[in-house]
Amino acid sequence: MIVSDRHGFIFVHNPKAGGMSFRTALKPMDDSGGFFDGWRPYPPAGRQLDRMHLTLAQIRRHHPETFAKFKTHYSFGFVRDPYQRMCSAFSQHLTLATPILRDSVREDPDVFYAVLNRFALRALRPHAAPNDVKLTHFLPQSAFFTLDGAQVTTDVAHLEKPETWPPRVAELLGDGAPQLNRNPHRGDDGYDVSRLSREVLDLAAEAYAEDFERFDYPRL
Repeated sequence: MIVSDRHGFIFVHNPKAGGMSFRTALKPMDDSGGFFDGWRPYPPAGRQLDRMHLTLAQIRRHHPETFAKFKTHYSFGFVRDPYQRMCSAFSQHLTLATPILRDSVREDPDVFYAVLNRFALRALRPHAAPNDVKLTHFLPQSAFFTLDGAQVTTDVAHLEKPETWPPRVAELLGDGAPQLNRNPHRGDDGYDVSRLSREVLDLAAEAYAEDFERFDYPRL
């Protein structure tokens, strides 16, 4: 998350939706002193949390002074097709493994999707991601933009449709959107979601039901 009092905005970092690229572009305007960076012990929560990707519920509970700024600052973030985001989150999760294991899975598409299908059955279970900081990237996107059934952030933009991004976003980014990270393990059209099992597709549709509905993405 980027909080800029000088420029009056909050960038909400929804994981696996171009967040790192946007953070890099907006970081010079950050006034939090890097407070919302990285995994750190969180005494109030009694466990470690990913400060870079705090949900609105976590911000309200642990940082009420920052949460109050959502009423005075322009706030925005990006969402992404839930299936594509889930695949990207899995690829990111592999960085926690040893390089040999990570590369062995990533370099063979058959292995990649086979392991993804097995992994998703556990990662998408109810209460799995909320209780494991290493699964933060699998949290529903709505958790970063809505609270108590209502959208809190001023704007939520679709990562895939830069032509629809709000004018204020373009203004903050200056000369245009940064070059988004490209994963060499997916094609130009994204991950091949046709290789996800029916069970995983159905589980994702359930786990991310609000994301599909609120952000207008089609279920498969």
